[in-house]
Amino acid sequence: MFDVNGGVMMKVLPEITMNIQESMPKEFVRRKKDFIITQENSLIISDDNYLKSSVIIQNTIFQENTMYYREDLLERTSVLIVTKSNDLIDFVLGLEIPVEDVYEYSKLRGAFLREKNIFCDMNDATFAYIYWREILNHYFNGDIPRYIPFNYIFPFAKGRKNFKAISRGEKNKIGRKDNKQRPVFVISDIITTGYDADLKFDYIFIDGSTIKKTIEVNRIVAPYTIFFDSYFDYRLPFLSTKTNNFYPLKTIEFSSLNIHLVKSSINEELNNAFRKLSSLRAVNFDTHVLKVLWKILKHILRTPIEGVEYDLIAKFDYNQETVKDMLKELIESEHRFENTDFENLIEIIEDIYNKYNLDRESPKYLEIEKWIEKGLKRESSMLILIDGKIETIGLREKLAMKFNVDISELKNINIEVASYQNALLMNENNYDEVLLTSLINIKDFNILEKRMYKKVDIILYEIELREIKKTLNTLREVKNRLIDTGVSSEEENIYTKLYSKFRSADSDRGAMASLSITDVSNSILSLPNSYSHRLKKLYKGNNAVTAKLVVFEDEFCTFLKLTDNVNVRKEGRSKVETKVMADLEEGDDLILIDGDVRQDLYNIFIKNVNSGNTSKKHYEVVKKWRELYEDKFVYLKLDDNELFTLMKLNGWNKTSKGILGNWRTGYSYGPRDQEDIIILGLSLNITEFIKNQEYYFNSMRYIRTEARVAARLLNKIIYYTEKKINSNDNAFLNKYQLTIEEVQSAVHIKKVKHISIEEYSVKPTEIGEIFNQKEEIE
Repeated sequence: MFDVNGGVMMKVLPEITMNIQESMPKEFVRRKKDFIITQENSLIISDDNYLKSSVIIQNTIFQENTMYYREDLLERTSVLIVTKSNDLIDFVLGLEIPVEDVYEYSKLRGAFLREKNIFCDMNDATFAYIYWREILNHYFNGDIPRYIPFNYIFPFAKGRKNFKAISRGEKNKIGRKDNKQRPVFVISDIITTGYDADLKFDYIFIDGSTIKKTIEVNRIVAPYTIFFDSYFDYRLPFLSTKTNNFYPLKTIEFSSLNIHLVKSSINEELNNAFRKLSSLRAVNFDTHVLKVLWKILKHILRTPIEGVEYDLIAKFDYNQETVKDMLKELIESEHRFENTDFENLIEIIEDIYNKYNLDRESPKYLEIEKWIEKGLKRESSMLILIDGKIETIGLREKLAMKFNVDISELKNINIEVASYQNALLMNENNYDEVLLTSLINIKDFNILEKRMYKKVDIILYEIELREIKKTLNTLREVKNRLIDTGVSSEEENIYTKLYSKFRSADSDRGAMASLSITDVSNSILSLPNSYSHRLKKLYKGNNAVTAKLVVFEDEFCTFLKLTDNVNVRKEGRSKVETKVMADLEEGDDLILIDGDVRQDLYNIFIKNVNSGNTSKKHYEVVKKWRELYEDKFVYLKLDDNELFTLMKLNGWNKTSKGILGNWRTGYSYGPRDQEDIIILGLSLNITEFIKNQEYYFNSMRYIRTEARVAARLLNKIIYYTEKKINSNDNAFLNKYQLTIEEVQSAVHIKKVKHISIEEYSVKPTEIGEIFNQKEEIE
């Protein structure tokens, strides 16, 4: 009980979240009402849905007490919950409330309104919350249980702009008695609901772990709390500057973290290079050039292998550019002499590879070798984290040769190499030691939240070290409000502790990065792609492909190879047709997925979910199979003709060589015949494929089925709109935390106006991408 306006005492319902875990700091719940009433914003870090639910419910109860200060005394609290988590919603909908507290709630509200000379008409549904005793007595025929569902008293609705009430009780009798007041809780699965100025909310809770997009806090129409399940969400550095209220409710241990600075002559060259890149971006230099420059500089910064090794492996994947081809494209750019910074940057890159020998020896690789040799002496199990597909394959190959083992046997000597992304999917693996080979983004820290290691080491160039210091310096200014509430005695937040470690590792502790690599890269990557220069300047790299220009009626264009498969909408039919580009005709309606003519709709689904999703787990199993296949294929320096011969010798009865490449590139979700996995294992000497062929095949079959369901949904979107979307379709969408509107927004149709007679030489990555080149076409 606490004093409110006019001396009336209002009971805060202490048992409202009686089923929630005891792990939630009770003092935190009690104190958090203060900043909600004062309408402040906050960030909460927690991966516990029970805790999030408790915070939402408890603080909505506190918010209800602001009725004593409202201009409209009859208006109930309205809270928006933005989430795609069914678990979170199911939990809050499953809560119960003590009936005695409901009666007290009604009694005090009624007393307050009558004190203000407001007549509470029992027959007016506006005042239902004053007469819950009578309503419940009628509903339960006098046999009222001790606890009743929470949403009987505090109604819920779902939607985005127009909200549909969630039923309360059998035949919704209770809902009909209490149907004039707006719902207390509104649930939306898109962030834009929180930006809608026409909707009035007292408070907004955003589940940032399921809302993956950028959160534009300046557009949020009410005070807010944003939940994150990671300390290292990529949005936190920006959002932390918008709020001073930080509630860290997730434990993380990193006392065994060690940072090592890589001593190399290229440290100063990298500093100069990124300063030049920042200057070029500031003057809006050519978009294509900027993107090539960023790609090659990022590679230099993060690669643990030498340039020659990288190029050798990149040639096995025609989608990948070699360093040699990227540098050649920059040197031959028509913009080369327009800006001295660009000319100087080319010279710096050439010096790094030639003068400072990155072409032949990677400074980071030398550090990795030392680290492994020490770990082997300690008989430690080791995990090395790498950024980039080619870099990962390359390091595995180098280590296999160094320690004289087959690439598939590295695990047998306690060495494992994985990408940062794949490491986050490892739930069962435990290692004595983990090595991070690069850090430039806050998300690179995510591994620290995985309880899968005893010790972590990080090797960094000076510019990386200071980039992370700069980011952590911003985050450490966020005030830990748990200290204010008396719940936590920690004087430093997690970012302050990390900052101290990185500062100690820096030879010049006071030095800070003069620019943000992350800001520069994000700015460059956000620029729209334009391939207009390809109409005049052909690509001459070793991986060049020949394509034709397809022009659409809206003057947008794309390049396509004659052998590319594309989806076409046919009039008078109810199914999307797949065509080979060579058969494409003027007037055809091409279907684009996320601005790419060749994109598979299922990719939209799989990208949207996290590692806990069943479909994602199967997808990652298929991805792991493909990775093992590709590793060994590259290690043995094979081509598809040679592999085809090996497969035939081991009993393969298929006639197409092309399918071997499709398995590797991901165009196909693996073999449709389980025996093929065994034959591939025999041909490449991958015992894992022979021993666990059923495990991989089951995941391939599962994903293939899911992709077919997505294809059927595409047909409905194209031909029938929402009228044919049924409950099974919605269940499929819910599994991937997607809405039909989000899927529809990714699908576009463009009519072919013209297909060029001329052929163009382009990069593989430029195929299928849409760009606007009206002025060049004319």
